[in-house]
Amino acid sequence: MKKRIIIVTSEFGKQGGGLSTSASNLFQLLVDLNFVVEVIISSQHSNQILEKSNDSIFHNKIVISSGGYNSRLQSDLFFRGHLNNTIFYLKHTKPDLIISFGAGLNGLFASELSSKLNSKLVIMPRGSELNLAISNSDLYYYNKKCLSKASSVVSVSNELIERAKEIYYSPFCIYKVIPNAINFFNFNTIKNGDSEIILGTGAKFLNEKKGIFNLIYALYILNNMSSNKFNLHLCGFIDEDLKDSYQELIEKLKLNQNITFVDSLTRAEFLLEIQNWDIALQTSICEGFSNSIGDAISVGISFMISNTGYIAEQIFENFPELVFDNLTPESIAEKIYNAYFNNDIKQLCEGAIGIIKHNVSKESIYREWKDFIDVTLSDEKQIPITINTNSVISLMLHEISDTEFSGVDLPINKFTELCFAIKQKGYKLCSAVEYFNSENKSNLIICTFDDGYKSVYKFAFPILKKYSFTATVFVCPKHTGKSNDWNPKDKLTRFHMTLDELLKLKEEGWEIGSHGTEHISFHRLDEKEILQSVIESKMFLEKYFGEIHSFAYPYGDTSAIIETIVKQYYSNIFTTNLGGTHVLLDRHRIKRYLFDELQSLFKK
Repeated sequence: MKKRIIIVTSEFGKQGGGLSTSASNLFQLLVDLNFVVEVIISSQHSNQILEKSNDSIFHNKIVISSGGYNSRLQSDLFFRGHLNNTIFYLKHTKPDLIISFGAGLNGLFASELSSKLNSKLVIMPRGSELNLAISNSDLYYYNKKCLSKASSVVSVSNELIERAKEIYYSPFCIYKVIPNAINFFNFNTIKNGDSEIILGTGAKFLNEKKGIFNLIYALYILNNMSSNKFNLHLCGFIDEDLKDSYQELIEKLKLNQNITFVDSLTRAEFLLEIQNWDIALQTSICEGFSNSIGDAISVGISFMISNTGYIAEQIFENFPELVFDNLTPESIAEKIYNAYFNNDIKQLCEGAIGIIKHNVSKESIYREWKDFIDVTLSDEKQIPITINTNSVISLMLHEISDTEFSGVDLPINKFTELCFAIKQKGYKLCSAVEYFNSENKSNLIICTFDDGYKSVYKFAFPILKKYSFTATVFVCPKHTGKSNDWNPKDKLTRFHMTLDELLKLKEEGWEIGSHGTEHISFHRLDEKEILQSVIESKMFLEKYFGEIHSFAYPYGDTSAIIETIVKQYYSNIFTTNLGGTHVLLDRHRIKRYLFDELQSLFKK
């Protein structure tokens, strides 16, 4: 039976912008690879041609009026209503794979579908939604939520993959770069030498993301530098308020005769338009894969590009003359002038195209997608061993014993096998304080033991010492040296380490951390009681072990209020399966992994 794939996208259609066209191309590619493919339109409003006659597209059916006291109510109601309808539509024929074409709010929609339908999720983040999330808290939240549920992340550039990892990283997720395909028509019209030189830039929606203001200023500087006349063609739809601003600047710089506004064009019309240009430009601050530069390459037009996205990544080392590494108008103008007059831009572009041609051919992209989908849909996918230096990888354990085996309790042989595999792969288990004090964290994994049971001293300690590993043990002061009578749900009798045993671990480089004064969920305590537990446990432990930097929430239970209290006293704070892994952003809510999860990372 054919595998069924759902593409969730906010835009779809061959005549739309870059996202819309790329989503349509992916749809056709997957159909050609013999999958059953449907498209879910996640957006409430779309200016794209949605090809309503296509039975493979599921459109929104919810109609909700705007207005009222709550300006967000319409969009929030639409999201919930459309999500409910979509789940109902899909529940009897659940997809094998959901691909979110774009992260952000679209990714949040797709991740909710994935959770409800128990389908694997692939997130395909685009340029703006990741690059701009640094200053947009809503966008950051949407991205983090959907990335945390992804089994794979596919993007068109290494830059975007790294941005995704900075927002949410999991070592159990596949990260893959697959660029857009470029169809090479071999027109071979690369040219220069005319006294009148036409520069051009284009997009379906041309706005400040494309760096137009800087480019207009650069044109002014360029014409003052050169006796040749440089003209600029701006292709694409521009919002009226932006266009007024551009016109005002153009008049101020007396460039009316040098700049031509070209309305939105079809793809075929755009390919004809760019054949009139001498240089196609991309001056975007953030980009994933510039489709307009891809079009220029496809018909053999010289191009220059800002240092962002796939094409720049591929050519910068060998052809820095074609890449704007500084986007000030002066720098853009100087770079264009030098490329055109002091270098052979035609030869440079032909060399650059030679570097990327094989990787962006239609045949290459088809192979990449086929191999990726096969791995993603397989039950035994190989997880690459990669630890991102911006992401904290932390192991959570309780006991090491002769026989006990659960998510947090390990028999000696399993723990020994894990330590051996970690050592063989060139990684190291360490304490939280060692991790955060290390300049190079790329091969470090934090090892933590909750509750401070004697088995950790008896079994885990000598095994870790054999490999020169250390760990952090989280202790409840009121239970040191006593049994686990405080836990009536535990059928086994366990004993906690004594102060002398904990001191021995400290002397051997281990870290002692706090687990609260006694093992009580902070959800059961009021703010005063939480504060008392946090402070008293810290004071007690510091009396014997020096400064205490790390804390683990009992049962992993936390909230925004609890976190506010605890982070006043501790630098490194650990949860269980909640929280995140970013080395800076999540230091007060560090997610920890279970043995099975970490073992899969290091299995042969």
